[in-house]
Amino acid sequence: MVGIIGRIAGFRPGAPPGTVEKIFGWFGIVILGGMVLGICLCAGLMDWAVSSAMFRNPQFAQQQTPQPKPIRPEWDDKQMQVTYLSDMQEFNVRVGFGTFGKKGKLGYRVAYGDVIQVDGKKYANAISTHPPSRGISQASYRLQGQAKLFKAWCAISDADDNFQRPASPATFRVLGDGVLLWASPAVTGNRQTQACRISVEGVDTMELQIHCHGSHHSVRGVWLEPQVLR
Repeated sequence: MVGIIGRIAGFRPGAPPGTVEKIFGWFGIVILGGMVLGICLCAGLMDWAVSSAMFRNPQFAQQQTPQPKPIRPEWDDKQMQVTYLSDMQEFNVRVGFGTFGKKGKLGYRVAYGDVIQVDGKKYANAISTHPPSRGISQASYRLQGQAKLFKAWCAISDADDNFQRPASPATFRVLGDGVLLWASPAVTGNRQTQACRISVEGVDTMELQIHCHGSHHSVRGVWLEPQVLR
């Protein structure tokens, strides 16, 4: 590389360089060397910036502020038809560990078995989408504009012992036709639940996401009794 830069800068083999060649030759080497170093530095900084945005911030290129739909006051949950997501066909599923779990199953085995449980309680219609490290797990459902409400409780399935905690916070999100409708506060430990009751009126495709903000160790994200009401 130095030889090539030297040739370009004015040095020629077989003849001693004159004063002008020396001055402009070394000047060329410094300029071209600085340009190469600058290009490498810029490329490294760009790579670092993109990696930081994608891996340090799981919401990279994601909508940040929820845009909830209005809930009509005449909607009475007790008078509406309930369908559990465990009884529906999911698609576009992505998990970071094990497999997608439904009907109260985790999709992988832990110390207490393969069932979803929070604070020792089991949930027959819960679903499980364990997120990847610094990434997103997801599952989508076709509502075809026929549902009015979506209800669920978000949590981390129990740890193997009382001293174990999720390695990273997790954030639960609901999207309707690509629009962020609801986002939970960060769930940082076991025995914490976040209630979700939102309007999905007119939504064709609903997507549930769990965002993991670091290592996914013991981040056993689950949706308890997720259901749509018509």
